[in-house]
Amino acid sequence: MLEFNVRLELKDYIRLNIFHGRKNVIIMLFLGWFAVTMMSIGRPLNIKIFCYIYFTILYLLFHFIYLKYNSKKIYESDKLIQQEMHYIVSENEITQETENSKNKILTSDILKVCEDKYSIYIYISKIRILLIPKRCISLNEQEKLKNLLKV
Repeated sequence: MLEFNVRLELKDYIRLNIFHGRKNVIIMLFLGWFAVTMMSIGRPLNIKIFCYIYFTILYLLFHFIYLKYNSKKIYESDKLIQQEMHYIVSENEITQETENSKNKILTSDILKVCEDKYSIYIYISKIRILLIPKRCISLNEQEKLKNLLKV
């Protein structure tokens, strides 16, 4: 069994949205290449590449500015996400407690567990995620958590 506390910060929430939306970015980059190719039929390759790079930079810039703005707006309006959360993780369940609520999630209901440099993401469904920032737990606890969740 493992117990720890987590208090999410805005940067954690932004990183979650970047991590969760990374497939959409890849799809949009592919569609952008396709669109530029179709719009520039008959033009030299260097113009196609220039247009693709130009539109890619514009898309990524707009995407990340919007993502940060939207994440900040949602984070600031959601008081529950800003509360400290106490987790108790065992082989059979995860208990998440806040000042106002208590949730139990069976480990058999976990869809998948992913991680990046900053966090461990426990997917309960395609859009419901338990976010565990690595800054909140030690390396030992990270390994124990992954073992309990059988990552």
